[in-house]
Amino acid sequence: MSNGGTLAILCGGRGTRLQERTHAIPKALVEIG
Repeated sequence: MSNGGTLAILCGGRGTRLQERTHAIPKALVEIG
């Protein structure tokens, strides 16, 4: 199994559950994990 690939996360909606993290940066750029 190879490591390092490409991942696309489609982001839509208002992002109310991520509101504390998306104050300063766009929702699509929030770090996951």
